[in-house]
Amino acid sequence: MEQTSYTQRLADFVANTTYDDLPIDVIESTKRLILDTLGCTVGGFVTERQKILLKMVKDMGGAPEATILATGDKVPCTSAAMVNVEAANALEGVETFLNLGHLSPVVVTTALAVGERARATGKDLVTAVAVGYDIAARLELARVFIRIEGGELQSSTVGGLGYFTIAAAATAGKILGLDNARMVQNIGIAGATSTAPSNMKLLPLPRMTMLKYGSMYAPTQAGITAALLAEKGYTGDPTILDTDIGFFHFHGASETDWELLVDGLGEKWWILEVAYKVYPSCRFVSGPLDLFYKMKQEHQIEPEEIENITVAISPVGMAVPSEANPCMEPDPDDPCTQLDSVFNIPFLMSLAALGYKPGPEWYIPQRFNDPEIRGLMLKVKVEMDLGAAVEVMRAIQEEPTRRSKKNPCTLTVTARGEKFEDQAEYAKGDPWVPETRISDEELKNKYRAFTEKF
Repeated sequence: MEQTSYTQRLADFVANTTYDDLPIDVIESTKRLILDTLGCTVGGFVTERQKILLKMVKDMGGAPEATILATGDKVPCTSAAMVNVEAANALEGVETFLNLGHLSPVVVTTALAVGERARATGKDLVTAVAVGYDIAARLELARVFIRIEGGELQSSTVGGLGYFTIAAAATAGKILGLDNARMVQNIGIAGATSTAPSNMKLLPLPRMTMLKYGSMYAPTQAGITAALLAEKGYTGDPTILDTDIGFFHFHGASETDWELLVDGLGEKWWILEVAYKVYPSCRFVSGPLDLFYKMKQEHQIEPEEIENITVAISPVGMAVPSEANPCMEPDPDDPCTQLDSVFNIPFLMSLAALGYKPGPEWYIPQRFNDPEIRGLMLKVKVEMDLGAAVEVMRAIQEEPTRRSKKNPCTLTVTARGEKFEDQAEYAKGDPWVPETRISDEELKNKYRAFTEKF
């Protein structure tokens, strides 16, 4: 008997899983994820790119199927998801999967938009998000693009967010109630129409464009479209994930980890590995910010007393040009933007030093050229943490996921002529040790902080 294709196995998992199949901890984790993503989405509407996206979809018009969050406008479900997903990712405040990917924006905003169109129940929504997140995580893990060669860290020259197209399709297909046969066609359509792997071109740019490191609206739209087409009988490639020249190959993976793609389907739930952020910033800055807030409180450090700050982070974090940018110089022809700022460690440390509340207010326009902030930024130096480099190399070689749960960092602050230093392996919101797990009340407080202006 021939083995069922990987594409079909994923399709069967999505189509067959019911709310009653979800373990209690998965249901609770899914509800927490939805709450957190909603807060990040509403908060993201302070950004300039959201105003552009909102105007564009309102100009397009169409059937009033789904709600744009924070404004209440009703537009087609693909348009609502397009605006909402970019808002969710705008402030870089969403969850992080194993210190690398942000999976919730695409999955949650797809489920909400298509769910509203289909008049789905709360249980339908939870089920779709749980299975959609699991599909996104498995696709992310299966694409091998970081490896060790000759004792050095190597990454693929091609990479992108195309797998989100399949994750959105699976989520939308679950909401629509596609059966097994149509679900595999859905995945086949999504895989073949997935967005281009453009990350490696966008990420090294000295300034972030409005696309950031890759568009989330394009794979979200394409995935929802795939599900709507499959619902009506449109067909795709039911083996799109299979073979050496399938989806993973044309999205730049050096190889495919087939075991991680399907192992433990319905038993191992990756949504339980979600790490939440308490700051609207790159995950690699979370540890240093934790250390700084702790140090500032313990030693009563005032901004004017700071002489210099040295932040040492992971080599993966150092790969983002904005992380180590010493100062975003004012330039009327090339102004600093909020999209740069979420990755700019000197900027973020300065905000923390001055006591600004983490949330959308970190990125109001007057922050970017504030002379007090810029003066502090000049005192911040960013370098690689050698311990983090060793941990990353170890995880790639030894961990089945090739990813590190630990994210070591070191912070050194000189103030009042004294030197204060501290280190951390985990950041607040990491689920793997009791000290950093985030409580329901802390998640609610984050939601309030991100939405209080609306």
